[in-house]
Amino acid sequence: VTAPACDERLRVFNASAVAVAAMNIVAATNPAAAGDERRDKRPASAEWRRTAWACAVGGQPHTDVFGKPEISVSSEIGDLVWQSLLRHAVTEPDAALLVDSPFPLVWAPNWLAQGHGVALREAADACGLWEPSPLAASASNHESPRTSESAVLAASRPIPAAAATAANVVRHQAATAFGLPVEHVEPPQLVRYKPGERYLLHVDWGKSDDASLWLAGQRVATVLAYIDGYPPQLARPGGATHFPQLGRNGLRFAPQAGAALLWPNVGRNGQPLAET
Repeated sequence: VTAPACDERLRVFNASAVAVAAMNIVAATNPAAAGDERRDKRPASAEWRRTAWACAVGGQPHTDVFGKPEISVSSEIGDLVWQSLLRHAVTEPDAALLVDSPFPLVWAPNWLAQGHGVALREAADACGLWEPSPLAASASNHESPRTSESAVLAASRPIPAAAATAANVVRHQAATAFGLPVEHVEPPQLVRYKPGERYLLHVDWGKSDDASLWLAGQRVATVLAYIDGYPPQLARPGGATHFPQLGRNGLRFAPQAGAALLWPNVGRNGQPLAET
C-alpha cells in the first residue's frame, strides 16, 4: 500500500439474505484527505466533522457554516483501487474480469467460504440483529425503494466467536482486493430479501447530503458476496443483481452461494461513478 493510501479510510458493508443472501463490502476514504474544509478554508478537524455530522443527522446541516462534505477522493486513491481490483481479477482463483468500461466488474465464484457465510447469518439470527434496512426504515408504505432487512455485525456487538472470525476474514479479503488497510474496513452488514422484497436502482457511494461522509468519507469500492443461492425447489427464477448501464442490455447476476461481485464506486480520477 502506498503512503497516500495509508491515510485513507475504508468502510465495509456486508449484505446477507435469507432466501437470497448477499454480503456487500464497501470501502471509503478518510474525509480529511479528500479536501473537506471549514468555510474559513482551514482543514476540518475531527471535532468539526463530528459537529457537522451531528447537525446533519439532526436535520439542521447548516451548510452556511460547514459547507458540504466532499464526495470525491484523490486520484491516487481512485487509481490504486482500480489497479488493485484489476490485479485481483488475475490473482484470485477462478475470478474473471467481466467488463472494464465504464468501470471494472469482477466475478469471483469462490470468494466467500461457505462456513464464513453461515456463521455470519446465524449470528444475525441468534443475536436478533435484523432491522429494516436504511431507506426501508424511513418509508411507511410499499413504495419504498428498499424493503429488505439488514444486520450489522460490529465488533462492539456481542456476536459468537465464529462470526467474529468470519467477519475478520472477509474484511481482510476486501482490504486485499482493493489495496487498502484492513483497519479502514467497516463491520459486515448482512442484508436479507424475503419474497417480493427489493432494493431498486441505486449507487453505493454517498451523495453530498449523506451525513456519514463527514465521519467516514466516501465509499470507494464494493464487494457483493452471496451467502445463499436459489433453493432447489424454486419453481421460477427469483431476483438478481442488475447493472443496467453495463453491456448492451445491462448485466444481471443470479445469486450463487459463495460467489462475489467486486467493483469500484469511483473513477481513476476519484470522482463518484454514476454508472455503478
